[in-house]
Amino acid sequence: MKIDPSTHRHAAPDSEQGSTIPLLIGFFMLAGLLLTGGVVAGAAFVQLRSLQSACDGAAIAAANGFERGGTTLGEALPFDPGAARAAVATYAVQAWGAEAAQVDIGIDVVGEQVVVRCARTAHVPFETVFAPGGVHQVVTATSRAPLQG
Repeated sequence: MKIDPSTHRHAAPDSEQGSTIPLLIGFFMLAGLLLTGGVVAGAAFVQLRSLQSACDGAAIAAANGFERGGTTLGEALPFDPGAARAAVATYAVQAWGAEAAQVDIGIDVVGEQVVVRCARTAHVPFETVFAPGGVHQVVTATSRAPLQG
């Protein structure tokens, strides 16, 4: 049996035949990386919102440390830092439970406002690849004294 060379096709050595498989593998790897990055970023964002929400509550609890009695009408309320720290510690245990020990809480008074700074390290999925040691998150919340004297 003789093969007619005009009807039989051979691939030229410089053709691009077979180059779609590496391209598809590359696209799938890129899509997987983007999906994984989105999961990590989403988890970090959700934990940041949770920290901000609990820190807002701690600021409100600290603002209740202003003493409401013993002042005349229109005067600034005296602030009791000890009562504010105790209120924040109680609120932190209620809000975070066992994780309250992992949250660094700072309380400052600026005029009639209480400023509460909360910091913690959030642990996210695929942490060893994207964020070894976790993502350090810091939020600040302020609250005013609810009443004047």
